Amino acid sequence: MSAYSREERSLTKSVAPALAAVVAVLGVWVFAGAGDAAAAENVLSGKPRVGTVRAMVPRRGRDAGRLVVWVRVDHAAGTLRGVLGERPETVHRGRVVARVGGVSRVATRQLDLDRRRVAGGYFLRFPRSTGRAVASGAARRVPVSVSVSQTVDLDSDGDAEERAAVAATRRVALATPATTIEPKDG
Repeated sequence: MSAYSREERSLTKSVAPALAAVVAVLGVWVFAGAGDAAAAENVLSGKPRVGTVRAMVPRRGRDAGRLVVWVRVDHAAGTLRGVLGERPETVHRGRVVARVGGVSRVATRQLDLDRRRVAGGYFLRFPRSTGRAVASGAARRVPVSVSVSQTVDLDSDGDAEERAAVAATRRVALATPATTIEPKDG
């Protein structure tokens, strides 16, 4: 005879299907609501950071006479929930706006959602008039105002589930014409 009595076996037979149904319903709810749960919870952990900012006015080449600003950004890492909720249609974008004087330029980049911070370099080219004004000025430092935003739209519906932004102002030494900006990460 088995260790179970007849009553215990009948209880197990009646409870097991009910328990399986509850687990199935919960499982469907968790997987179906993964996108909504990710939208309710943070998709990014932290904010992006503004790293290096460099400025120069090249004398030769296609950008001769223009003010060229290069900004290195350490983009915020994704949370585990955000990375797991990522789909093929997910739009993750980094955007940098640099302002020198009254002129601003915008650069964007498509990003991958990753659990680590991802570094990215952005070139922003200003008009020749701004380059002439900076080059002719007595001060060799250029005030550059930088704002960085990072958005994640998991289901590509135009409604960002997460947005992180940061702003910084730096007085950047104007690089000599012999110096070139050749960052390793673009």
